[in-house]
Amino acid sequence: MTHNLCSLSVVVPTFNESLNISKTLRYIRCIDPVAEIIVVDGGSTDGTIEIAKKYADKVIINKTGTIGGARNLGAKFAKGEVILFVDADTLPHIEFLEKLRLICSRDHKVVGVGCLIMPRGLNFFENLFFYFLNFIVFLSVKVKRPSIAGSCVAYRRKEFWKIGGFDVERAASEDQDLSIRISKTGDVIFFPRIVAYTSSRRLRQLGFFGLLLDWSKTTINFLLGIKTKHYRLTHEKQ
Repeated sequence: MTHNLCSLSVVVPTFNESLNISKTLRYIRCIDPVAEIIVVDGGSTDGTIEIAKKYADKVIINKTGTIGGARNLGAKFAKGEVILFVDADTLPHIEFLEKLRLICSRDHKVVGVGCLIMPRGLNFFENLFFYFLNFIVFLSVKVKRPSIAGSCVAYRRKEFWKIGGFDVERAASEDQDLSIRISKTGDVIFFPRIVAYTSSRRLRQLGFFGLLLDWSKTTINFLLGIKTKHYRLTHEKQ
């Protein structure tokens, strides 16, 4: 990385992620050694905090109760011009971080950046389904109503706080809500050829139709202006 590129902070929310957090933090440190890494833990009891302290610049204990609150808390401690939010089981491609730094340094109208997010270990039909979901996200960005998942997304810190960060009252769709709100302050872009790979554990836990039903409910609530207060997916517990 060159010194004229924007500074980057990476915020990683965790809760009992001992099986994933070491790999994720070591990977981020390897592909971007100068990035600030902040872990926000929701009270893990499985050794996650101890592991995180080996690799992160800061480890913060979170008592806000939602994933949005955890991300906001991490953002409060971030020093970077750009904040990249990454889930503990998600690995952003090195090209994503390189292009993220470059475009945010060159174009100050860019306030948000996302990419394809794909679970690992999918069969053929599951792959088609998730590529279709990513295509919907791509279209949402094109029509200026971005709906980018919070598992791997970056925002310019100044604009992030200008709109108040994530809505801490939402247990789900907080990422959709923020990406739409921040798009009113500048440009949100999407890299359709760069993939961040994430765990397929939510899919395996709920099953294909269970996951689809869960997402459908939260999305309908969001479109109707209803804030989802409870979310089944375990990684949302903070």
